Amino acid sequence: MNGGDLVLAEKAGRENGFEYVVERGSHKLVLGSAYHPIRVFITPGENPVSWNLRFDNLFLTNELSRSFPDIEENANYHIWSLQLLAAFLRRASELARSMPETSISRYQKEIQNALDTEPDIKGTEREALIRQRIGQDIYRQALIDYWGGCCALSGIDIPEILRASHAKAWSECETDAERLDVYNGFLFRADIDALFDRHLVTFADDGCLIPSPRLTDYQLRALNLDGDRYLTHISPQHLPYLTWHRQRLVK
Repeated sequence: MNGGDLVLAEKAGRENGFEYVVERGSHKLVLGSAYHPIRVFITPGENPVSWNLRFDNLFLTNELSRSFPDIEENANYHIWSLQLLAAFLRRASELARSMPETSISRYQKEIQNALDTEPDIKGTEREALIRQRIGQDIYRQALIDYWGGCCALSGIDIPEILRASHAKAWSECETDAERLDVYNGFLFRADIDALFDRHLVTFADDGCLIPSPRLTDYQLRALNLDGDRYLTHISPQHLPYLTWHRQRLVK
């Protein structure tokens, strides 16, 4: 095994979301980040400039296996080029930042900072507004990370026209965990967001678009939403929120 390959892995990690070394050995490297709780365990592969990676988090393993199905075997990932390693770590970092527990932890810290800065706002309407603003900012960033900065339906990647859409509305959620759950919504193009928010479109459990009967064929064609349109992917954790949303489709 080539310990020099771990030097390349450390550099790739530093540039792609795993910026500090947690543990270093002659044939083992553990990388972490200040921006998420995930650690990646790296050992040299059998061939030069290759690596074996694993994570100790089921969320990350499930999502990465969908994004990189050809390199995964029993929750271990076999990387055979520096370019692939960089892309893999970058995507892992995005997903790690989008995890529900990461979002709620960041939310609690930012709320506490706001209360420490302005202790007089506690229990006031201003506190409620601050909580909502902070929460929605964190939620938007989590969705951007989860969906890789692309609309979940159209695939468009223009940040200025992308919106964080809740399936179960912010005001209807019972807990902050629900409000900030990355599975409680989608990153959508602005017009799709407006339709989804007003319950004029929803989605089946397989991700197929379901338009409200109020939308005409002409309107759907003009919106480029005619025919069978599917979410780019869907996870089982989305389904309870989609069930809630479908029940409110405008008839």
